[in-house]
Order: sequence, then C-alpha cells, then structure tokens
Amino acid sequence: MRTLPPELYDAVLGFVPSLSLQNTTYSLALALPFYSRYLIDNYLFTHINLAHPRQVRSFYLRLRAHPNDILRIKTFALTSWNVDADVVVNVIRLISEVQEMTLYIGINFAPEHLEEIFERPMKKLQFLGLRFRPYVERATYLQFLKGAYFDTTLKALGTWPSNGIPSISIVQDPLSERFRDKEAFAQPLVFFRLDAFMNLAASSYTSSVTNLRLRIPSRHVAKYLYIHPKSLPNLAILDLSTCHVPEMEVDEILLRFKKLKHLIVDYCDILRGEWREGDWAVLGKNCALAGVKRSKKREKKVKEWLDINSVVVNGMQTMLVGPQPTAPVKKAKRGRKGLAMPSFKLREEQQAPTNGATPTTVVGGYVQKIRVLPSLPNLASFATTVHPSIDEEKQQDIRREFAAGWRQGLLQLSAVRKRMLQSWMNGFRIVRDDEEDPALGEDGLEGLIDLAHGDEDMLLLDIEALSELCPCPVLCFAANAADGHTDGCGHLRDSKWNMLDSESR
Repeated sequence: MRTLPPELYDAVLGFVPSLSLQNTTYSLALALPFYSRYLIDNYLFTHINLAHPRQVRSFYLRLRAHPNDILRIKTFALTSWNVDADVVVNVIRLISEVQEMTLYIGINFAPEHLEEIFERPMKKLQFLGLRFRPYVERATYLQFLKGAYFDTTLKALGTWPSNGIPSISIVQDPLSERFRDKEAFAQPLVFFRLDAFMNLAASSYTSSVTNLRLRIPSRHVAKYLYIHPKSLPNLAILDLSTCHVPEMEVDEILLRFKKLKHLIVDYCDILRGEWREGDWAVLGKNCALAGVKRSKKREKKVKEWLDINSVVVNGMQTMLVGPQPTAPVKKAKRGRKGLAMPSFKLREEQQAPTNGATPTTVVGGYVQKIRVLPSLPNLASFATTVHPSIDEEKQQDIRREFAAGWRQGLLQLSAVRKRMLQSWMNGFRIVRDDEEDPALGEDGLEGLIDLAHGDEDMLLLDIEALSELCPCPVLCFAANAADGHTDGCGHLRDSKWNMLDSESR
C-alpha cells in the first residue's frame, strides 16, 4: 500500500459523493497514516457535512484554532435538526466564502438566527439549500404561536446583489402521516406572507437562477413567482412539489418563464392525478400553445402603450414629438363634443417618460400595427404524480393523450405563425422576444426586436418541422422513487438536490 501513488487515491475519492467524502477521508487517513497529512489537507475540509449536534461546536473550535482550514472549505452542509443555532451562526460567519451551503432548520432556529446568517451577502455562493422542519420528535407550535415566521429570510436574500448563483432550494417538510392522522395537527407555517417570494423572484440576486426548488406544502406559492414581469428570467428547472398548483396555473407558469425546460409538480393538484379521457390532451395542447398566449398578452400591452404614446393628427396616428406626460392619457369617449373642443391637444410642457421605453418608429411618421411573434415551446419534461389506482397501462394512455394534445397545439401554432407572414406583407410590424436579454421587462417595446428580412422561414414552419424542433415533453410519474424515472425528466437533472429529497415526504 505504501508504494501506491497519491494520484490513485485522488481517483478513488473523486467518485465519493460530497456528503460522504468527509467520513471516507477520515477513515482512509486512519488506515493509511503515512498518507494522513496529504488526505487531510486535500479532502477532509473540502466538503463539510455536520450530521450530529456535537460536531458543530467541535468544528467551530477547530476553525478558531486553525484558520487556514477555512480556505479549504468549498461546500458546507448542516444535516442535523437538533443543534445550537447560535454556534451555527458563528460557524457560518467564519466560512462566508463557501461555494455551496445546505442548512437544515429545526425548532432550535429562530428567524433572528437566519437574519444574522444572511445579513451580509455570500459572494461566492453557487448553491443555497434551506430545508425547514418545524417539528422533530413531536409536533409543536412553540415558535409559530409567537409569530416567529421566516419571511425576513426571504427579504434578506432579496437585497443581495447578483453573484451568478444558478441554484436555490427552499423546502418545508410536510407534516408526517403520524401527526396528521393521530394528533389532528394542521401543517405548521414557516412563511406567513407569501408575497415575500415575489420580491425575491424579482430581485437582482435571483436573475441568474436557472434551477429553483420551492416546496411549501399546500400553500399557493406559484402566483407569487410569475406575477412580476421580471421574475426569474433565466429559469430552466422549476420544482413546486407539494405546493398548491392546479392545472390552470401551469399555463401561467409557462407564460412567464420563457426558458423553462423542466417543470416538476409532484404531489400537487394537477388533474388530481386521475385518468379522465380528454383532460390530459387539453393539458398537452395548452403546454404547446404557451408562446401563442404569451404573444397575445404582449400585443395587448403594446397596443395600450401605443395608445398612450401617440396621437391622431389629420387621421394619421403619429408618435408624440416630445416625451409623454407622467399621468396616463385617457382615451376619448365617443359622442358629440363641444364646438370649441379640438379632437386632439399637443402640450409643450410634457415631461420625460418614466418607463425607459423609447419609440423606434420615426417621429411624425405612421405608426405601424405591431404583432408579436409567438415563440416556440421549450418545455422538455413534465413531472407529476398520479393516483395509486393508475397502473402502468393507464400511464401509457396518459402519455399518448398528452402527446396528441401537444401535436394539436403545434398545428395551431404553425397556423398562427403562417398568418403572421400575410400580416407582414400587409404592412404590419412583426417583433419577437429578445432572447439575448431575457431580463428586460414589458414596458412598451422593451425586450422586443424586429423580425429581420430573410427570417420568413421562421413563419413557415410546418407541423413536421415543429415536431422536430419541439418534441413532446416526457412525462414522469416516479416522484422521489429511487428508480422508474423517465429518461430526460427533471428529477434527474441536478444531483445537488438529492440530499434535500431524503425523508422529505
């Protein structure tokens, strides 16, 4: 064993999961004392996992005695529910430069503890996982009867500057069956005002987030994510399992998040997990038509903006010469007007627009009617749970029906885009989403660019071309099972979340 090179142990330890690397390295250092210093320096403090309460204080004393070990720490995980929260606060203050952090928040934590932890931004953090369990051995409302909710944690994170963090996970463990059935306990509340999620989703800190897991049992959280026009512009994976998410909100989620590829809504209210002929086809069609619905809503906003920022002179609609007034201009009502009332008014004292949008049409020229090109659907997988009575054969029926509905949606999308070509030839102005800058809002023409000449092929995609560009999303009904997942489903996309799945049901 003494003749084996250190590189061999490097290769072996490279396959060890991060949560097990600490214990594996320690055991290997005891078995190979001649390599102990090498292993300790390179692996023992790389991935810290404190799974027992007594480890927290020992780890804190170690860092105070050996400050150089702090520089070796890349990831930190606290996976024990019974710890001294004050000591945890002191530990995290010392390791504020970690790249990944997972915290289990039990009944020993108060909101003030998390306020101290997140008081200062952690600039290098690339993964943040918070798992709340407001009970351990027995259900208790001790903290929550005092109004001790963790809304301030969300507010603190919402004030952090952007650091390019890609993954955030916030999970509340559902109340166990033992408490629900025998003791008649209701689900304890961790967050009281859910609008704090809206502010977090629209903050600059989450503008880079591509993977978001938000599991708040039986709470209506989804609407606070999609209500703001600048929420999570780069979101690609969204997990809302255990939340209250009916199928009508799937449309709103897909309308807001243009880049969303994987939607996970396990243990939600999607069609109640039942098999009713036709329902899953409607769901598939709606998923395919998300871009069409989004373009219609945006066209309506653009039309309202044009009505405010233009006037009619001699029967021709022109853009305002100066900036618009701050107060919205009301439309003129139909009916007879006084003889001394002109049909329009131009003011010299108009102020600069406050919405940051500037007309691109030449001032004094005719304002073209604007159409917004429907974007192609990006959804690649859809995960939900079905009723236990739905066997494998029925699951295949659901997949076939969903695929049929998806194809119907693509047919309708193809027809809409082809009609836009005729509108373009008739003088309409066709614009599309600016995919290079998805963080732009929806004021005026913000976030929209003109369809260039030569892009006519984008309007002539037939059903076969659309089916190749936008294949039907895979459906997965395996939830947190160890196996049985459909290839390409969202459950398998991010291994960093696996630790938070443990005992989460």
